[in-house]
Amino acid sequence: MNIDSQPANRSERRRLENLDRVLRGAARLFARAGYFETSMAAIATAADVSVGTLYNLFENKDALYAELVTSKAEAIHHRLQQAVARGRSPLERIEHMLEEKMTIAVEERDFIRFLFAANGSATLSRKSALPGRVQEVYEEGGRTVAKVIAEALPESASRERDAYRLAVVIQAASTELFLLHLDDPDTHPAAELLAEAKRQVAALIGART
Repeated sequence: MNIDSQPANRSERRRLENLDRVLRGAARLFARAGYFETSMAAIATAADVSVGTLYNLFENKDALYAELVTSKAEAIHHRLQQAVARGRSPLERIEHMLEEKMTIAVEERDFIRFLFAANGSATLSRKSALPGRVQEVYEEGGRTVAKVIAEALPESASRERDAYRLAVVIQAASTELFLLHLDDPDTHPAAELLAEAKRQVAALIGART
């Protein structure tokens, strides 16, 4: 082994450890206080790094925010991809995805509230206000669901188009249902909303599986 690489490896490990602490600290502060109310100095304190170290990692707060949202989106996408790979039938696979989506919504409720508040500007689509890579991840998730749905649809010239539209309906409906739980968990228990989402999916594609 090249001994000259050891300091570089240690330096990279420290950088990654600092990066992880910064992103975790920023997520907590953004969720609690909001984006504009959270300073870089406060993030550095929460992450137990110097302000200089923080600025070595990120040029400014906008860059930090983009990295945070992208890393969250990619982690969530990975979990949903793993969930949708389980199950034998298309219906079972989408149900597994919905179960994981609800679990994530509960685990990340504070950050999701912040994200919607931070991107609440009037747009034709919520995703259009998100960083570019997050939009790509969003689209990848939709295509994954569409691919599963297509397995349940009869062969036709419009099969892929119809599957994609059904995927959009399922993603949008389940998101709105799960947000009801985040807004008012007592009135809208997670188990009830998950069961409702599964009923909607079964109504859309269940008869075709």
